[in-house]
Amino acid sequence: MSRKYKFKGYMENEDNEKRKREKGKIQRGKVITEYRKTMKCGICGEEISFVDIIDPNDKCKNCGHYLHSCKNCVFFDPGSPKECMKNVEKRIVDKNGKNECKNFKPRIIVEKKVSRQLNKSEQARKAFDDLFKI
Repeated sequence: MSRKYKFKGYMENEDNEKRKREKGKIQRGKVITEYRKTMKCGICGEEISFVDIIDPNDKCKNCGHYLHSCKNCVFFDPGSPKECMKNVEKRIVDKNGKNECKNFKPRIIVEKKVSRQLNKSEQARKAFDDLFKI
């Protein structure tokens, strides 16, 4: 077989076969990605722990705004008529305020679980504290 270019590595079948064989020997671990369902405040972005139903009087612990509001609803869409994807009789003016909408459904976000990595000083302190745990 003739080679078009004369530099080393071009069309060398032996090296390709070695790479294929070595590739089969390497054992790689599975990457397990975990996800969780959560809800965040539409105003401040604080993560909210909740049960499936949100009471109209529930407030965010961080900013104090009502959670039963248009900004926290799945059907909220600023581009839609009356800013709601559902057919609503009357437009709700205050999108951040408390409302008694029958179509309200909390906006649930699916997030990737991320573990927080400690910087070097935090790691050193944690290792030191772990030494003297009783």
